Amino acid sequence: MERQLGKWIGIIGGICIVILLLALMQKENEAYSDLSEGISRGRAAKSLALVLADKETCSQVTASFFSERENDKWYVPYMNYLYSCGYITIDQMPPNQKTAEGHLTQQEWAAILHKIGMSELIIETNPMEEVSFEQFWKAYEYILKKIDQNQTIVRKTVILYQTAANLADAKPWEAYTDIGILGFDGIALDYYIGKQILISLKGREIIRVFGEEDPVPIEEPETMEAQPIEQVQEREIRVLIQASDYKQKLHDSVSITSSGAFHTAYNGQIISYSAGETITITKEQLIDGTMIIEPDGETELCLASVHRAQGTPAYPGKMELTLQGNQIAVINIVDVEEYLTRVVPSEMPASYGIEAAKVQAICARTYAWQKLASEQCPEYGAHVDDSTNYQVYNAVAQQDISTQGVRETEGLILAKDGKIITPYYFSTSCGYTADNQIWGGTTAAYPYLTSKAIADASQNLNLTDEATFRAFILNKNYPSYETSFPWYRWEYSIELPALEEMIKSRLSSLSANRPHSVLSLQEDGTVREAADIEIGSLTAIDITERYNGGIAAQLKITGTNQTILIQQESSIRAILGSPDMIYQNKSVDGVGKSEANYLPSAFVCCIPIMDGENKSGYRICGGGNGHGIGMSQNGVYAMTMQGKTYQEIISYFYPSIEMKNNKTI
Repeated sequence: MERQLGKWIGIIGGICIVILLLALMQKENEAYSDLSEGISRGRAAKSLALVLADKETCSQVTASFFSERENDKWYVPYMNYLYSCGYITIDQMPPNQKTAEGHLTQQEWAAILHKIGMSELIIETNPMEEVSFEQFWKAYEYILKKIDQNQTIVRKTVILYQTAANLADAKPWEAYTDIGILGFDGIALDYYIGKQILISLKGREIIRVFGEEDPVPIEEPETMEAQPIEQVQEREIRVLIQASDYKQKLHDSVSITSSGAFHTAYNGQIISYSAGETITITKEQLIDGTMIIEPDGETELCLASVHRAQGTPAYPGKMELTLQGNQIAVINIVDVEEYLTRVVPSEMPASYGIEAAKVQAICARTYAWQKLASEQCPEYGAHVDDSTNYQVYNAVAQQDISTQGVRETEGLILAKDGKIITPYYFSTSCGYTADNQIWGGTTAAYPYLTSKAIADASQNLNLTDEATFRAFILNKNYPSYETSFPWYRWEYSIELPALEEMIKSRLSSLSANRPHSVLSLQEDGTVREAADIEIGSLTAIDITERYNGGIAAQLKITGTNQTILIQQESSIRAILGSPDMIYQNKSVDGVGKSEANYLPSAFVCCIPIMDGENKSGYRICGGGNGHGIGMSQNGVYAMTMQGKTYQEIISYFYPSIEMKNNKTI
């Protein structure tokens, strides 16, 4: 299951709600200035103001320079602050929406740099030329070193769960992350939902998104061997609750309260507590054994010492605290169905409707039963933990539609020949899915993970053939359930020197982390692991093998020194992707940001760009978003829009499976 792509893996990139929002905000949402070559004055003002002050200080400027009807715009506090300090002037930058959303010019940037004492950063060029993102951020890093010597602006890796794009209760420019609610005024963030991203942060306000830290994506989910249904005897799941903001698995101390009465049971003694009373458990208190904390009624236990995206989380069921070395393990023992009501909202947006919620509930329940049968965290006495290592649990608030989806499918799981299946899923298809070959499996072992067309009626294409695949992937309107989604088709163009630099910068990391996927092609046609990855000058790249459905199985990189073969879909995505790459896709604006450091998918072909008889670069053309195995979550949404039921959708994506009710087992 593609959870590391964070949880919303299926949501990412192709979220229909995002499409609708962008359609409404195409000219008004200043965030999407990120997708152009120049930086907007509003973004530049925010970034600079937060070097000099914090967001609260900027918001306290009493006299606004903007008209009353524009005072609610996100950029107003930051530009007001700079106006009031004299770093920008109203004659040079009139305080209005057109100015703020327009691109910063070299002349304007030079004036600002002069006023903050950074004249050495001024570039002699056309004064009316736009300041590019690359130029601005390079100068910004220099400014930080000179001015922000106390390092109030920090870099953090966070997991983005929700924004107003997929959470109705979220405020504009409010992001729910694993370190709590953050602001992201003026930044295009919705595409990163479900991703672990590297950001720069001042207080609780995001200034910049860098992408993902790890240059090599971890795409393959953990192995989930089929488990006999009868092996599952329990109806409660034991969830290891990680410490605040997922910084560590164990806790130094634990504070618990509840809206109702509750009690502790420890070493033969029961102690009762009143509603609203808070207790703190330290490791010294657990030396003699395990403590159980349980509510007296139907209320939930609130972990006051733990922070999640929703704030301070409350948990159904009971808590078990044990001493593990010098720290405390916290296990939430909860009914599986209640557990799912906190999982499903993190996997499928509630906005996708009830049938989609039912589909996701069945998949999530099947996954949970897999873990009940195999117990994945035995060192802690747990089946799973509450992070992206498994299924994200209780990081965000419950959603009514998600809970309804769980209730109306209660007990339903997916099985094949009496064994619980592996319900892999991903975000968006290119019109076809892949099968288990891409992870070294066989279709015989996983007959329900087949390569198939994602459409009502479609010609059965042999996409292992290069010419057939190329014609298919270059057809942006090839009929499919997901034809209208932004990441159904995408491409970027890159000049040969830039492509060479990108490949070389990634080969060493890829070779070190995945030596089995980086092979050197010898003169006699044999291959071996590449001890030397120096390719010389790049001359060509080609997809030389494809699996069923057309997904790339092997990329051939030809250099003047040697030829390298890249195996595995995730490694191919890593070598041909780059942070903040701009893709042409089918979104409202026609462009989209890359999925951090790698291609949206490995359903891709490489087309040379010719300058006369000379090769000048490549078009990297592809479709879909995610690993491409199992169920497409945006495909699910599209099918619900055509009136399909959850039973029809499950049968479509996982053919030959049985839907069992675990209550009868």
